[in-house]
Amino acid sequence: ADAATTDAAVAGAAAAVVVVGEGPELSGEAHSVADPSLPAGQAEYLERLLDAHQSVRIVLLVVSGRPLVLPSCADRCAALLWSFHPGSEGARGLVDVLVGAKEPGGRLPVTIPRSPGQIPLYHDHLPTGRPTDEYHGPG
Repeated sequence: ADAATTDAAVAGAAAAVVVVGEGPELSGEAHSVADPSLPAGQAEYLERLLDAHQSVRIVLLVVSGRPLVLPSCADRCAALLWSFHPGSEGARGLVDVLVGAKEPGGRLPVTIPRSPGQIPLYHDHLPTGRPTDEYHGPG
């Protein structure tokens, strides 16, 4: 949506849900990317929206098939909900969570990176670089 349409829709609202992310055609086999950031323009759109409507509580809904690097302005959102490409009942489930009828109970089997330079990320992985003494003791 363009800025004027967004401003008109958000003006006077107590809260707004902003959806960002990637379509399912960008996930899966043979769809690797060097920079897993939000697609072009989405970070700027979110930042402009947050700057222009500071009194509106922005709920960020991220829909993707892989972990994406979110812009630093995402920290200014009132809430963040992440949905890996949902199935045919996904929209109904997301609405239930957004209106408080259901509590999100899923646990992410992935780590969301803060910057592309952080990747790859490992959970519970002993460092293999040097110096080894501080992790494994001498000798």
